[in-house]
Amino acid sequence: MFYLVSASLIASSIIIAALGNESRKGLKRNWWAGLRTPTTMASDEAFRAANQKVWKLYFAMAAVLFIEGIGVAVLEYAKANNETLATFVLSSTFIVLLIARAQYVIGTRAAKSITF
Repeated sequence: MFYLVSASLIASSIIIAALGNESRKGLKRNWWAGLRTPTTMASDEAFRAANQKVWKLYFAMAAVLFIEGIGVAVLEYAKANNETLATFVLSSTFIVLLIARAQYVIGTRAAKSITF
């Protein structure tokens, strides 16, 4: 069962890495991808500035998700108990949430420097 979790984590890491690459190049304002807050969506310039500022954090998030996906597969292969797998997934997910929070703070500051 956890192999499906592993595959989805690895697929998510690839998608987020692609988003990080687009952010680095200058992601255009849209309603689907990127850092979308009221401040970053205020203008094209604010959106671009915020996402260019946090592109490295997208790659950090992708790396954590990729390692988490590989780790889940290894733990499942090693017949780890469900509590160990759940603890590993939850702790890695907590790290991803911390990175997302950092993206919000850094990106919003970058957008405010453009709009205000």
